[in-house]
Amino acid sequence: MATGLRTLEPDEREEHAHAPAPAVSGAAPHQLAILALQQGAGNAAVARAMLQRQGTPPATTSHPDLQRGADGDDVELLQMKLNWHLGFMRRTLLDVDGDFGGKTERAVIAVKRARHVSPANGTVDAAAWTMLEQQPTSSSDAAQHGRGPEYGRMLDDGLLDVTLAIGFDEDRVLVHEAQEVRRGLAEVRSFTEDEAAAEQLRTDAGRPHTPGGRNYVKRDYNTSHGQPVHAAVRLVEPSDESQGTGQSGAASRDAALAGMNESDLFSYGGHARYGTGPDFDRNYHFVVHWDAFPNPPRGRSGDEEIPGMDAFVEATGIRTAARFEQLEAEGAVEFVPHPGGNVTINVDPQSHVRELGAYFMRRANAGQTNALDTGITESRYRLWMFNGCSTRDYVRSVRRNPLLGSRDLDMVVTDPATYLTSYAEGILSFLDGVMATESASALDQRMEDATPFESATHSGSGFEDNPRR
Repeated sequence: MATGLRTLEPDEREEHAHAPAPAVSGAAPHQLAILALQQGAGNAAVARAMLQRQGTPPATTSHPDLQRGADGDDVELLQMKLNWHLGFMRRTLLDVDGDFGGKTERAVIAVKRARHVSPANGTVDAAAWTMLEQQPTSSSDAAQHGRGPEYGRMLDDGLLDVTLAIGFDEDRVLVHEAQEVRRGLAEVRSFTEDEAAAEQLRTDAGRPHTPGGRNYVKRDYNTSHGQPVHAAVRLVEPSDESQGTGQSGAASRDAALAGMNESDLFSYGGHARYGTGPDFDRNYHFVVHWDAFPNPPRGRSGDEEIPGMDAFVEATGIRTAARFEQLEAEGAVEFVPHPGGNVTINVDPQSHVRELGAYFMRRANAGQTNALDTGITESRYRLWMFNGCSTRDYVRSVRRNPLLGSRDLDMVVTDPATYLTSYAEGILSFLDGVMATESASALDQRMEDATPFESATHSGSGFEDNPRR
């Protein structure tokens, strides 16, 4: 295709099975281990591994010398800075795991060689840190040619308005991804968190702006369009697990929907919720009345609220919708929906439709309508990127909206299951490409490089009618 992205027809449908852990040539052992945890033991195991290495970023701007064998927060920052450069070099991105292993060492050497820094070894000293702080540039002019987003329409008022969103994960894996996006903006790309400045930039550009999220700015990042172009980024984060099972994700959901309506670029990384939509908190919880439950486990009595499906299944042994409905009719269990955190695009699940989770998601969405029908009110050109398992399921419903036809909306969506801990770097690299006004094929390559365990993970919709550059 001319765009470099496989074009997705609006009415395509496919039921997906869980992807097995792939055998990946050249993947580092820790990457395969995390993927195996995600697809085998589940996200909870990934969460425990992530939380073991999660810490508070240091306040200092000085960085120690690093070499292979180092680990910790400074290594995470190093890997994020390397990924910033690797994205422009069209190289596979590193998993940001805080472990200075062989892949990180090879990345240091590759970036040093590309930037003509000597000695081109794997040691990171003060000169290497200085090199990594410099704005990288594309290694190929081809990134500027071919079909791509309509940057003229996006930037004609001198502002790139962006919303980045990280979804909710029951096991808190994505809490770390949200932290990674914050650091990637502020500590790698020199954005400043400043809500008042972001609002002023939007006001000066005549843009509507609904408050919400964390707001960052970067001024004069591009002068190639005959005028300075500024960037205002709204970051939408998932609700924290400590906030419980109520409507705590509603504010994040509303901020994300406002970004879909108002921003030039909207990028989401997170669960696709069986194709129902981006999601920012739990959608339901359960109440078990143990005194009415047949043969309850020892030690369980009275009424117990259980927030997640996995914990509910483990506690009750209920594994089918029919069994749940039977016990529900007998008064032993209750289902309590609260879908306030879901940007509902499809009311009914589109993928894994025979699974118990899809059954509960359908019940949680009962009575909901397509959020885009009332949430999209602005007539403007938009670019949306959804990075999650089979987000292609959004496309047909999105295209029904008259403001979201292919002339005014270009989309990048994913086909198979995706790598949970690649969402932050994928979002950030995609933003880098948009800020560099790269073609659709170059943007696609960035997403492939950020998702090294699968090939041809991304599809484009809408680019085919854009003008060539």
